[in-house]
Amino acid sequence: MFAERQSVTSRRMLLGGLAAAMSLAVCGIASAGSIRLLTLVRRATGEVGREVPFWRDGAPDQHALAELNWLMRDVGAGQVRPIDVRVYLLLAVLQAEVGGRPS
Repeated sequence: MFAERQSVTSRRMLLGGLAAAMSLAVCGIASAGSIRLLTLVRRATGEVGREVPFWRDGAPDQHALAELNWLMRDVGAGQVRPIDVRVYLLLAVLQAEVGGRPS
């Protein structure tokens, strides 16, 4: 029981640390005067958003966010919902870390 509790605590600490690191990375990527691009591929439909400039001059680009939200829509229900721009910033950080190309 003690080992199980210690394992849960370790995972929580790891996840907390990762969340803090990603938060700092998102703050850095959202700096003023920058353009942030994101490429998304929706394999099921064959749709691609290549290097969508969703962040310009320190603020989100609403037209680009609409394009990304369309790609991330619920295809089955036919619904498009707004996604928090921080999710896209996080995806841009991750995409840059793995070489900038979706596989």
